[in-house]
Amino acid sequence: MNKIVSEIVDVLLSLPEGTELATSDVIKQLYGHEYLTCGDYEIHGKKYGFEDFFEIDAKVHKLAKKRGLILDDSKYDGMATGLPFHIPFVVRRKHK
Repeated sequence: MNKIVSEIVDVLLSLPEGTELATSDVIKQLYGHEYLTCGDYEIHGKKYGFEDFFEIDAKVHKLAKKRGLILDDSKYDGMATGLPFHIPFVVRRKHK
């Protein structure tokens, strides 16, 4: 799972500041999965279930922060937007 998280964060690091997308959008771009709401998905020869995507999303946010990104989802605070890995965020870089 750590390889997947790292690959997702690598994509986020390559994006221009201000890009808005969700973890599921990057997963779709990298691995071709679209809905991520049921069933198992194979990534790098291993099956990942629905619950795994909650963990992947949380780890993406944590690693992104360590690598100098802010994934700002404040625009959607308080809104019924769905599953965490489908909630859009704006990619920002930490400025020193």
